[in-house]
This record gives sequence, structure tokens and C-alpha cells, in this order.
Amino acid sequence: MKKIILILSLIVAALPLYADDLYLHDNSIIKGEVTEFTTETIKYKTADGQTAETAKDLVEKIIYSRGRQVEFTDRIFLKDNSVISGKVTGTSGDYTEYNPAGPLLIDRVLTAEIIRIVYSNGRVEDFALKNGIHTIYLNDGRTLKGKDITINEKFIEFTNEAGLKESYGTAVIDKIVYSNGEVRTFQPAEPDKKTEKKQAEKAITPPSGMFMEFEWGWNGYTGLGARFDYMIFNDFSLNAGVGAGFWGYRISGALRYYLDYPYGTAFSIGAAYNSGGELESDYDTTDSSGNVRTEKVTFDLKPVLCINATILYSFMVNRKDKIYIEAGYSYAIQDKKYSYKTDNNASLTEESEDIMDIMAPGGIILTVGYAFMF
Repeated sequence: MKKIILILSLIVAALPLYADDLYLHDNSIIKGEVTEFTTETIKYKTADGQTAETAKDLVEKIIYSRGRQVEFTDRIFLKDNSVISGKVTGTSGDYTEYNPAGPLLIDRVLTAEIIRIVYSNGRVEDFALKNGIHTIYLNDGRTLKGKDITINEKFIEFTNEAGLKESYGTAVIDKIVYSNGEVRTFQPAEPDKKTEKKQAEKAITPPSGMFMEFEWGWNGYTGLGARFDYMIFNDFSLNAGVGAGFWGYRISGALRYYLDYPYGTAFSIGAAYNSGGELESDYDTTDSSGNVRTEKVTFDLKPVLCINATILYSFMVNRKDKIYIEAGYSYAIQDKKYSYKTDNNASLTEESEDIMDIMAPGGIILTVGYAFMF
């Protein structure tokens, strides 16, 4: 009897303490006790009590010691009513690639044959909606056809039948009827009297997200020049400009944030590069004896990079364009911005140096401009 008890004890001791099985997409199996899930990893204890983890995307399923099973596979529903289980890894040409639940390490299926994909995290990608042609009904009675509709807070974007991108303010849209029959209506809250005129103007001309700006200013992004401003998402835009000023040519770039795109108040941060160059002009100089006279001075204007921070306010004109005023401060990176020479090695007077300091890049920014929407 003692021998039987001893044998049974040895058998029990030899059994693994942890019996959860993690099945990976590469067909390997990890044995351990699952202890924690995160958004990206699964943590477990190994047979020797050590804590380890594996990426959640690598796991096909977990079979717990008591028989409960949890699957982490994506499900691909095809037009022939079949369902593929695996982990979707991406697209390649006309195909969608995945790691299948089975002996193969990788496989693919024609994207055109897919109805929808239900991902392991619950997200559903509906290909019938994605590839279908949808109908957009406007408040004025017009209808538009398009696909790849993206709905933002204040406007929608879609690809029209000619393959071109279009955008319309949500205020002018009555409803969208999707290719599968689903209907999305747009019923904005009743505007108060203070904002009624503003919303009506937006309904007439929804923002396109592109403006060509012509401006003149002091220490601004272009001096006398032009900028192209393009909305990148929601109330943010990027702009690039080129112009000319006292310190040569100027090129610039900036990021803007609008409180209510594309009009009203906006904040901007960016940089402007001034090319510099040679300048010859009459300035007051003083010689070693203290005599002051006016003479030709040749300046070597150094290239100067400035970091700009501004606030901008714009007014709508012509129902879509805008006039704007921009103010702020420009910080010049370089300390020594110019050198000079005179015929008799005289020095600039303090007044002349003050004039050059004022004309040099950096300092208060003040700009006015007109922007065309297109």
C-alpha cells in the first residue's frame, strides 16, 4: 500500500502545475498559468514559477485547464458564405493577407471577395459599405453619388464618381443613404440667434480646406509674399510661404490651430528663413576722431532663421474668402546678423546701428492679408 501511495505521489508531482495552453499562429503551444491580459500582451507563469509574456497578436486561442476556450482570431466573411479564421496582417495589391488558424503560416484571399471582417477586438470592417456607391442628399434638393465617405464633426469628405475628393459642411446635408440601405441623417440642433447667421454662411459655402493667402507685414512669415494653407484634420492646418523683405528672400512653414475652422481666431507656430544678401546704402558713420558723416556702407546680411509664434483673426468675405490680421513675436536664432565695411574703416553711429537692428529679422510681428478659398 505504501508503495502505491508513493508511486501516485510521484506521478502527481511529475504533472505540470499549470495546464493553460496558449496556441500561437505559428502552430507552437505555450504551457503556463495565464495571469493577466493587457491591450497588447498576455502574461503567464511558467512551470518553474517565472513570469513571462507574449504578444497578444501572436496568440490564436487559449484553452484553460478547466476546458474554457478563448479565441483571438479575426473572422473573414466571404461572398460564398464561407468564414475564414485567422489574424489579418494587411493588404498586398488585390489581396488581404492573414495568418490562418491551421497549419499554414500565411495565406491570402481576394479583397473583392470579402463581405466583412470581424476583428478579435470587436471592430467590424464592412467591405460592402467601403466599396459601395452611396447617395448624399443635400438640403437644397440636390443628390450626390460617392464612396469612401468620412464624416467629421463639421463636414464630410468623399470620393465622387469621377474619382475626385469632395467635401461639404454637415449643415447642408439632409441624409446619407448607404449602398446597403443604411440611412444616416443630419439634424443639427436649432441654432440660437447669435450663431444663426454664421451657420447659414457656412451652409452656403462649406470649407474646402485649401486657401491661397497673399500678405504684407513686418517680421511675418513671408514679408511681402504668398502662403498656401491646407487643412490636415479637423481644426488644424499646415501652411508654407515664400516672399521677400529687407533681409532678402523669405521661406516659411507653420502649423495653425483654429478655434472654429476656417474663420475667426487661430494660433500658429512655425519658422521663417531669411536668405540675407549684400546691401549698399547711405548711413551715418563716425571715425576715430569722433567725426560723423554720411557715406556709402556695404552690408553683408547673414542668413537668419526665426521661430515665430502668432495669433490670427480672420473675417469671412464673399461668402468663402477671408481677410486676416496676424500678430505675434519672431525670435531670431542668430545673434550676429550682419557685418559691414566703409571706405575709411569708420564705424556706424549708434543711431545707424539701431536702424539696422530694427530692420533685421526678429521682433514684433504684424501682418495683414487676403485669402482665396479654392
